[in-house]
Amino acid sequence: MRVCLLHHVRHARNLDGTVVHTEGGELIWDEQSGDEITLLGVYSSDQRARERIERARRLPGFVDEPDCFLVTPYELDEDHWTDGFVTIPHLGARALELDHDAHADAAYVSLLPVPAGGVRENVVVERKGRGDVVLDFDGDGFLVGIEIIGARGLIRSLST
Repeated sequence: MRVCLLHHVRHARNLDGTVVHTEGGELIWDEQSGDEITLLGVYSSDQRARERIERARRLPGFVDEPDCFLVTPYELDEDHWTDGFVTIPHLGARALELDHDAHADAAYVSLLPVPAGGVRENVVVERKGRGDVVLDFDGDGFLVGIEIIGARGLIRSLST
């Protein structure tokens, strides 16, 4: 049996206050950047899902993003997520942060607290004419941070 899942995407604002809803005419979202996806309902037909969209577009919040609805057909009684998943260690209450030194045009993303022994290995990824990315590994070979040298040339939100 086929049903239709209806989701709405609430987009987070970029640092400059803009919101990107689509790319190439397609609705896009990035939960890691703060976009929120809400399941509004499961409907027996595409038509019923579209009717719900029209009702929702008049409600607070949805009225601000009236074209950010997604109707997806879904087959019942079938396996849909068959590849498993990977758990990334939680950083406590601290979210991933990008620290940017504007004067040096360098940024750092800390993935895990740097251990007492410090960073033991750096791997440089050169981006000719754009800047470099330095991967920092701890003594056990785990990635703990990412340094971006020439950040404005590699991070879209810093280039404006």
